[in-house]
This record gives sequence, structure tokens and C-alpha cells, in this order.
Amino acid sequence: MNLREENKAMQDLKGKIWLELSKSEQEKLLSKVNAIDASTGNEVKTVGECTIDFVGTDFSIAGFIAEDGEIIIDGTAEFYNPID
Repeated sequence: MNLREENKAMQDLKGKIWLELSKSEQEKLLSKVNAIDASTGNEVKTVGECTIDFVGTDFSIAGFIAEDGEIIIDGTAEFYNPID
């Protein structure tokens, strides 16, 4: 996939669920994330629910930070644009 196709794919995330993406698309998105506390807008540094912001896109998704720092996203979590 060339850069233009990748950018188009990132624009088409709205309304999709996590499991609709290929493993390679998931890995690419997970390589550039910020885990945010939805209540405060601050970066999450503890275990628990959070909002995952994907750097370089306009999209976020609900997630969870595990004790080992792993980001967990439920397969049915839906992408959304937090500005909308």
C-alpha cells in the first residue's frame, strides 16, 4: 500500500470497529498512540479504561491499559472522531 492509499484508509475509520482492520493495520495504528484519561484529558499512567488517540489521524477508540502497560482494545470498539 502506498502512502496515498494509507492516508485514504486512515480517513475511512469512522464508524468501523477494531476487528474490521487487518492485523497489519492494527499494528501500524498501535505504533503511534496516546492513552488519554477521558475525564481529565491527561495522559494515562495507571491501569484502567482510557481513550486511545491515534497520532496522525483524527480518530480515537475506547481502550484499556493493562498492568504490564499493554494497550487492550475490545474487538467491537468503534472508531470515532472526538471533535465530532
